[in-house]
Amino acid sequence: MNRSFEQTDTPQLVPTIPGKLPDYRPSTNSTFAWGSVDSISFISQLDKIYKEAVHWRNNLFKIPQGNAGKSLTTKLSRLFNAFATGSALEPIALKAATVLPHLILQKPFRNSKIQDHIKCMEKRLKMWSDGDLVSLLWECRAIQDRLPKTNHNTSRQQQLSRSFANLMFQGKTNAALQLLSNKGKGNLLQLNDVVGDSTVKEILKSKHPSGMSAMPESTINGTPPDFHPVIFGSIDAALIKSTSLNTKGAAGPSGLDAFTWRRLCTSFKSASYTLCQSLALAARRLCTEYVDPTCVHPLLACRLIALDKDPGVRPIGIGETSRRIIAKAVLSVTRGDIQDAAGSIQLCAGQITGVESAAHAVQECFKRDDTEAALLVDASNAFNSLNREATLNNIRFLCPSISTMLINTYRAPTELFINGEVIYSREGTTQGDPLAMPMYAVATIPLIKNLPDSVTQVWYADDASALGSITNIRNWWDKLTNTGPSFGYHANPAKTWLVAKDTHLSEAITAFSGSNVKCWTYTSGCSSRHHRLHQSFPLQEGGSMVQ
Repeated sequence: MNRSFEQTDTPQLVPTIPGKLPDYRPSTNSTFAWGSVDSISFISQLDKIYKEAVHWRNNLFKIPQGNAGKSLTTKLSRLFNAFATGSALEPIALKAATVLPHLILQKPFRNSKIQDHIKCMEKRLKMWSDGDLVSLLWECRAIQDRLPKTNHNTSRQQQLSRSFANLMFQGKTNAALQLLSNKGKGNLLQLNDVVGDSTVKEILKSKHPSGMSAMPESTINGTPPDFHPVIFGSIDAALIKSTSLNTKGAAGPSGLDAFTWRRLCTSFKSASYTLCQSLALAARRLCTEYVDPTCVHPLLACRLIALDKDPGVRPIGIGETSRRIIAKAVLSVTRGDIQDAAGSIQLCAGQITGVESAAHAVQECFKRDDTEAALLVDASNAFNSLNREATLNNIRFLCPSISTMLINTYRAPTELFINGEVIYSREGTTQGDPLAMPMYAVATIPLIKNLPDSVTQVWYADDASALGSITNIRNWWDKLTNTGPSFGYHANPAKTWLVAKDTHLSEAITAFSGSNVKCWTYTSGCSSRHHRLHQSFPLQEGGSMVQ
């Protein structure tokens, strides 16, 4: 039986999770007037601009101090407040908040100065208030059309030099140094580039699979426990301000990066306070009320970048900074609940030194006399393949306080914008979401508990280890590969190692014959400086590989 939903290029942004998730109140077509424009005309124009502006190249100038910057901050605040309070503007509030920076902050020409920017802002803000979106789009489109064309054939060294200079000019010293330490690895790929036998577009679509319905054995049944919404009362303007100051990263579809959002939340006095308060109200609503996904989807959309992994393609998602600020504020309230739910079973739920603890636990367990081998497992496309239906159902039982936020975030497809096209994320988590790792941690708990307890398990996200006798490890591996796919966990034999003690290597090769799992011997007395769970062991050169 084919359990996948039909995947189309332009799905409706309505829930594709057919399970028994709680209902939400559908947003109605409210009647309002925006300046001199009626609601129907304004919504139609806004939809058109949104579909175009999210693909525009980055050409936004820095928000100036003074009344112009304060006015922009106030308008953003009103839009987030409209969503938070469910006003007549709710259906278009977050979409308007995404489009607003593109229309107001377009740099008019290459060498424009601050005074030019202020004049542009004053003119454009009036056009925005009057509802003259047609004129705004005409102006911004003319600017975009005359931007210098990107030369995708520029050498890697030139790209590296230019990126380093831009980061240093913006005061992002750490990011610039990190760029140099990585030696500029990971060239940007275009959708039509060919990697191996497939285009980048085909590879990206394969890494974002269709939604799968949950199987009975992967879901928890019954009546989930409830939580009192009062626990989110601590999300206030002060917390949002503090969170914005600790948020870093590039801009999502709206074009506003973390640096810009820090200024919006801190530099315009009462307007900044009101914006923080509006974001806090939006966060509280997302945590305590099931909202219409058609209203919230602009906040969840991401820019998608394809990097050359050499070999392969690495998709990088860049979400909205406002979403990251909201999610971090929510996480500050629910972190303890998430860690309690994960316990010591999953060490990626925000525990202090989780990676180091996992690696240390594997090494110490391996030293025991009754341990014959350790199986180090990795999963294929793990975070993009997690079964959303099973996850959202189970989290209501395992960690109720975070469940409403995650259901609002993941019950509908997420738009990923790349090179003028849209790819949809229907399974797993989306990159750029601070709640992605906690969600994955809690989602894998039922799978881990369903595996045999005859081995010692250590998990950090999708990296798993099983230690014990070779026979028990093989039974555990068979159960994982049979049960894992129903949870969206697909163990990858090609990236899985069986590390056996010298005296048990022959038995290990025989037990895992035909599994495509690599079998190695452990070099005793050596130390490892790596911190990843799967790099806890120095391996003997020339170890045997099982065919």
